Amino acid sequence: MFLRDVDMKLDRRGLISLEQDGQISPLLKKENQRIPCYIFSEDGKTFVKLFLSKNRKDASETMGILTALEAEERKDSYVVTQRINNVEQMKIIRELIRIRTVVVHHTYVEGTRMFFDFRFHHTMNHEVSAILSRYTENHLKTRVVDLGQCRGLHAVIGRIQEKTPLTLVEWGIPLEGEIAELFSPFRECIVESENLTYGDEEFRGLVYSEDDPSKILDQKFSVISPREGIYEVNYKHDALQEVRTRLNSESIPRIEYFLHIVPSGIRVLVLVPSHVSEDYVRILLGVSREHKDWMIELHAIRKLEDMPFDSI
Repeated sequence: MFLRDVDMKLDRRGLISLEQDGQISPLLKKENQRIPCYIFSEDGKTFVKLFLSKNRKDASETMGILTALEAEERKDSYVVTQRINNVEQMKIIRELIRIRTVVVHHTYVEGTRMFFDFRFHHTMNHEVSAILSRYTENHLKTRVVDLGQCRGLHAVIGRIQEKTPLTLVEWGIPLEGEIAELFSPFRECIVESENLTYGDEEFRGLVYSEDDPSKILDQKFSVISPREGIYEVNYKHDALQEVRTRLNSESIPRIEYFLHIVPSGIRVLVLVPSHVSEDYVRILLGVSREHKDWMIELHAIRKLEDMPFDSI
């Protein structure tokens, strides 16, 4: 299986935006382009990290603001961390990601608003609509920018790539232990995992498979659409969790996260903004050195613009 085989599995797409204010506002007003961001919680407080590429246009004009905000300088970017004061607005995101099949694949800031781009399966449209209606009473603070048919994963990635250059990092681990037992009903499958985790121990994954649905009887799998071969499951794996923990500690954003599972092993496919790809690889290889028994193998690092979608 390739990603092209799951291109249209999630056939609905939504885009919502939340108003942002506070110390970061002067910077956002000067920036006229899309800024990838990462949201995390710490000691009961919610924060956002903005990743500003050093190669962006007019970067020199914001240096004074970045200095005042105590931006962290990295090799290819500046990172600004700010607390989110309008925590009530963030509840809509927490509730959305609890809905089955909802996957937030891109979070960014443009102007003075924060955007959440997500996909989901049409069977969850009522649940998504109910949450949107509950949280958009004040339409100036929370807006539904887009909701409707999704043109497919390929189109979604292409749209992100236009604004934020992406890099594919591919690595592998053996299929063994609990995760091998969990996925034993499948001869082959692709698992799309949620990026916006808020520190949960388990991963939540959507499983796409062409196997006979009558053989997928394990109650651990929630059936979304047997005809389309879509299931949902929570799973754990020491290596995957440790890499995620390290990435979260440095707030490295991930755009898409897939596992391709076959009897010979697990192939991990991650799309990240290109200006943080070296940080991702550094962290991954650090985990590999510390835990040689996990047998992590780095397979590829390639800019998405250099490879056709059909080959992934």
